[in-house]
Amino acid sequence: MCSCMAKELARQGMKVALLNRTLEKAERIKNEIEERGGEALAISCDVLDVERVKQAAEMVADVYGPCDVLINGAGGNHPQGITTKEILELQDLGNQDITTFFDLTTEGFSYVFDLNILGTIIRRSIFSNRWWAEGEPSLIFPR
Repeated sequence: MCSCMAKELARQGMKVALLNRTLEKAERIKNEIEERGGEALAISCDVLDVERVKQAAEMVADVYGPCDVLINGAGGNHPQGITTKEILELQDLGNQDITTFFDLTTEGFSYVFDLNILGTIIRRSIFSNRWWAEGEPSLIFPR
């Protein structure tokens, strides 16, 4: 979904910075944007690595100047951090083929929480601090 948003924003004339844990994925979208006449920057960035997010924000500022729009597309799951079924039924308890809320592991749940919550907070904090130092942003799109 974020790649579609990035492509459309670029089509509308915005310069797009693509931050992705996997540089190759960001470069693939960057190339598509550039093939269509848009401008994009691909940056490898783990949203849970504060120093890496700071470096990415610096790279964006160096290339494009102040960031006006931030769309958070990072997120995901972990097999041990999600349930098999959306609704718990009493007969599901103890069924080895079904993962209930009570079967979630700390590792799996922590991974999902960190990626989806802390990753958003880290990125928003770093980019927001830059915005206020450089002047108020025109738009912010939280996830």
